[in-house]
Formats: sequence, structure tokens, C-alpha cells
Amino acid sequence: MTKDPSLDGGFSGRLQAGTSTVANGNEVGYSVRGSANIPVNDQLGFTVSAFARRDPGYIDNVFSGVSGINEGHAYGGLATLLWRPSEVVSLKVNAIYQDFKLDGAPPRRRP
Repeated sequence: MTKDPSLDGGFSGRLQAGTSTVANGNEVGYSVRGSANIPVNDQLGFTVSAFARRDPGYIDNVFSGVSGINEGHAYGGLATLLWRPSEVVSLKVNAIYQDFKLDGAPPRRRP
């Protein structure tokens, strides 16, 4: 369940960042995420959130000399629109997107 946009308060937001390491990893990984609550008026508002992450690779290709061939990348976001014209009627619409790529892995077979 997602958190509803707040129609009562003003604009609010949050930003978070971090790093990560893996034993024998080729580089440092990172993660970034942010979110914002944007009320348009007392009946309409929306929230947006997004993230990006890079996981460092730890497998080396001895034939090509490439380090960390299994590096991973993920990113995505969520948007929520809330319209509340009265105390008993509301409409909430969500949209979500995510993409994940793992380098050095065999291709996924789709059914």
C-alpha cells in the first residue's frame, strides 16, 4: 500500500544517498532516492518518488581482463495522484516503473 498524498500541508520532500561495497568488488556502489509531496489545493495533490542504485560487481572475466562483470543497475519511480472532492468521495491513481539490469548474467528468457 502506498502513502496517500497529503492535501493539508504544504510541499515536503526527502532526499537520501548512500554507498556500498562488496568484498573483492571492482568499484564502490551507490544508492540515491528522493520523494516529494505536492499539494495543488485542498482537493488535489500528488506524490512522486524515485530511486537509482548501482551494485558493484565482484566477478572478473579472466579471458577479457574485465573486472566486476556482474555489476547491477536498478532504477524506478512511483507517482500517486489523489483527488478528493468531498469527505466521502476520492480517486487515487498510481503509476509505477522499475528497471533492473545485471551485467554478466545470461539473458532472461521471456515466456
